[in-house]
Amino acid sequence: MTTDEAFKEVLNARGLLIKLGYNNEQAKSYRRYYQSGKISKDKIEEILIAAGYVQVISPAWFNLELLKSTGKKVPEQLSIELLNKILADIESIREAVLEAKRLINPPGRKRKA
Repeated sequence: MTTDEAFKEVLNARGLLIKLGYNNEQAKSYRRYYQSGKISKDKIEEILIAAGYVQVISPAWFNLELLKSTGKKVPEQLSIELLNKILADIESIREAVLEAKRLINPPGRKRKA
């Protein structure tokens, strides 16, 4: 799956950006920016990583949880042990990012305009 295909999948997953800690306005903005080609590659990759995707062969992206759940084979270049380590690392990073976002913008706190 290309970066573009993976990001479209994330954008089309109802409520996923909200679950990842982005607010409604950010989610709408990312969709608009993507459609107009104004979203940065770094932001796309940040969102993909937060959504559980990992770039295994440049520029292909695979959702490891989805691959595990469907029983599909992963690229032969990666061993299952390496995939499990990558998944654990990504989960740790994702949890740290979400915790940092909660600390910066606790629930109930109004954002500055």
